[in-house]
Amino acid sequence: MAAERGYFVRIAPTLGTPTTSADPRASIGGATTPRRRHRHRLHVPVGFVVLLALGGWLAWAQTREGGARAQIQHAIDNARGAVENATTDPGMKRAATYFNEQYARDGRYVQWTEAQQRADPNVDWGVGVAVNFCNPQALVLHSLAGSGTVSRLLLRGHDLGDAVGKHACPVDYANPVPWNVP
Repeated sequence: MAAERGYFVRIAPTLGTPTTSADPRASIGGATTPRRRHRHRLHVPVGFVVLLALGGWLAWAQTREGGARAQIQHAIDNARGAVENATTDPGMKRAATYFNEQYARDGRYVQWTEAQQRADPNVDWGVGVAVNFCNPQALVLHSLAGSGTVSRLLLRGHDLGDAVGKHACPVDYANPVPWNVP
């Protein structure tokens, strides 16, 4: 008759039979999940870590010569120099190399007109570099950079570096201000 009504009866294992689980609820027929252990994680706010790192850096900087102020100024100067060097026209370096090789070969810088420079196939420094011939022993290259105009002095086959701004030929080649003689 039970089959006629459309329901089934589940027969559970008897309470007296041994089970493989140590949990007494498993013998009742209920499925159990193992208990999860809660891990206690140490939560440290990011702001605290940043403040701790900054405090450590300040303590370290105070032990250096000039203290934290000198370390900060040094970092600013390095960043400023990196920006100026990164934005210098690469054509200026090619022009300096070209003229210093010319000086090594001929013993002097040759003054050319712009038409002669354009006609020479070895001239590849582009239109962004202006050449100011001072004399057969010196010339100044001008180019645009991120900080404005940059002037580079070439003296007797040596590159004396860059000076920010547009500078004419120096008056005294023994002390060519604003450039430094090595």
